[in-house]
Amino acid sequence: FLTKAIVRLIYTDAMTQVGNKTAYNECVDLLCKRIRDKEKINFLIAVIDINDLKMVNDTYGHEYGDKLIQSGAAIVKKVWGSEFTYRIGGDEFAVVCSDMEMECAKERISLFEEEIEDYNRQNNCAELDLQMAIGMAVYSSETDKEYMDVFRRADSAMYEDKKNKKNAGRS
Repeated sequence: FLTKAIVRLIYTDAMTQVGNKTAYNECVDLLCKRIRDKEKINFLIAVIDINDLKMVNDTYGHEYGDKLIQSGAAIVKKVWGSEFTYRIGGDEFAVVCSDMEMECAKERISLFEEEIEDYNRQNNCAELDLQMAIGMAVYSSETDKEYMDVFRRADSAMYEDKKNKKNAGRS
């Protein structure tokens, strides 16, 4: 029992109850090894970020910002599964899934957007809606030399989504 509790503390983000940076780094290290060893692997990465969290913290306080981080993490976990979800920064999450087809991943993104809309409909403070940007990339053994190639594409797609939502007035 004690060993499980210690392992949970080591690998779980205390605020959000998703994998922490240590768990994420171990996942990445394993993928990097498999890529170096030229194993046949298939994985996708989704990078997710809460929009305008600094403004929320500055305007409404860190307590509300923390609530948005926790709510965002709960949505990511619900859609992608806790075993694939990691908090890799203050308001940034990564999802790393093996053997998921792109079509299924696109369905998850649609579900993700629906879950955010549902959350905001139930939220009493309309001016404080949760807004999240997401970007995704799939590993290709032909073009990707390392894990970071895939991560950079996902991160770039996330920033593009963030920009598109801001331009659409959904920052």
